[in-house]
Amino acid sequence: MDQVARGAAASPALPRFQNPHSLAAQEYIAAWIQKTERIGDLNYPGDMTGQLEIRVALNADGSLESVRIVHSSGNSALDRAALRVVRLGAPYAPFSRELLQVTHRLVIRCGMNFLGEKHLSARF
Repeated sequence: MDQVARGAAASPALPRFQNPHSLAAQEYIAAWIQKTERIGDLNYPGDMTGQLEIRVALNADGSLESVRIVHSSGNSALDRAALRVVRLGAPYAPFSRELLQVTHRLVIRCGMNFLGEKHLSARF
């Protein structure tokens, strides 16, 4: 086994499917939510209101790997609007060096509340 292969074998794999509980991850997710709320307020879907939950996977470079509805609002137009809001925000900020030390992918489950009067509230 060459030195590079030995080094790779000795290093623990970074988690890819479970979010780290680090301050860097929490800060990234908080900034992601703020950006999503701003985009949602600017692109609010008419006078619709409702709640839904989405699952978003982000790569280390900030690119959007996937977004899907976990719990529907019951209104397909509102669900599509929520997916559109997330897609409009991409690409997102690349991961910080601190975050890259623990993961190369984040999965965010986020509740979205469309409150009317062009106001979107998101929570993690």
